[in-house]
Amino acid sequence: MSEEPARDHQARLLLPDAAGSVARARIFARDTAVGCGIDCDMLALVTSELVTNAVRYSTGEIELTITQREGHLRVEVRDHSSELPTIRHPTSSERSGRGLAIVEATAARWWVHRNADGTKTVGADLECRPIRAT
Repeated sequence: MSEEPARDHQARLLLPDAAGSVARARIFARDTAVGCGIDCDMLALVTSELVTNAVRYSTGEIELTITQREGHLRVEVRDHSSELPTIRHPTSSERSGRGLAIVEATAARWWVHRNADGTKTVGADLECRPIRAT
């Protein structure tokens, strides 16, 4: 008897490019990741930073995709900006510009992909850990 390969679980949410989308994205990510063994605060932080960048630097609909794979959870945000994000090093007096540095410090890895349709996807992988009973 052979084992079936583990299947990915994927969920998508389409969001407007509006400030309220960030809170909706956090809730969606937490709800999607139930039982994955992920630190929900870490997931909410990474999701917030990626969606905030899309809201801030793009126009049009934003697509958030959460994929659970064995051992990790992938967060992907597709937007309509052709500008690729970079990690900034803001001064202590600047109020913004730390988002991708936070993602880099929190995620196992992050990346940017230019899509054939002119959109881009920014994503991050987070490691899932077994949930322990207390």
